[in-house]
Parts: sequence; C-alpha cells; structure tokens
Amino acid sequence: MNPTIDQFQLVKVKLQKNNGVLIQWEQTADGATTSHGQTSPDWPHFNFYAALKAFKTPLQIVVGLTNPSRLSVTGITLKGETLLISGSIETEAEIPLAIHTHRIKISDGIYGFESGLEYDLKTLTSEAYAYLFQNKRAEIEPLEYETT
Repeated sequence: MNPTIDQFQLVKVKLQKNNGVLIQWEQTADGATTSHGQTSPDWPHFNFYAALKAFKTPLQIVVGLTNPSRLSVTGITLKGETLLISGSIETEAEIPLAIHTHRIKISDGIYGFESGLEYDLKTLTSEAYAYLFQNKRAEIEPLEYETT
C-alpha cells in the first residue's frame, strides 16, 4: 500500500544518466519503518527539477565555486539531520566532473543558508511523492513524423 505524505520520508534523490530518477524513501506506519527505493526511466515533471535546482546555491557555497554557470545538482541524500548534495560541474574540456558537499548539518548555521534547507527539502519531498504515487511526470509530446 502506498504511504500517505505524512508517512513518507525522503532519503535520496539521484538523477540518472538516462533522464530517469532514483528515489529512496522510508515509510513509517503502525510504529514500524521500512525502506523502499524505485528507479524509473520516466522524466520527472519540471517542478521536480526546480525543487532539486534549489540546492544549487548551497552546493556552490560549500564547494567554493565562484562561477556556478556550469554547475548542476544531480541529487541529495538525507541521513538524520544531515544533508549531502551531489552535483557535477562541466570542465573547460566539456567533461562532467562529479562533486558533492560534506554532510551539512541542517540545524547549524555555519553557512547561513541552512534555515532555508528545510523548506527546500519539503518541496522536494512533495515532488518526489507526487512523482512516485500521483504519477506526476514530464508531459513531453512525442514528435510527429510525416511519411510520404
């Protein structure tokens, strides 16, 4: 049975190279917590991408990048009160280089952005839930080809 949004605890989101997404979560029901995961080849809705992109500035600050134009967020991992943000940066040779933050303690104020992380995490959690259980996916129209 699908969890309610209140039973759903996001653990990990990772964009896949094939444009799909991996989502891991925990479900708490009747005092028991179970772990779940799903990889889907379906493109997430643009709101999902926007929610994930909200972690770009924290990633930029923690890894010390001054020019974020070639930076993209590829995932997040939650463990307790800590958050790890994964991403990639495109080098001058147009080769993607994987990067990630250390585990950021959400309750600390070391960087100054931590208070906004809770809101961003709630938004991403809602989008991940909608993707998994409400079939909120990208609505891409297939190309139409004419045959002559």
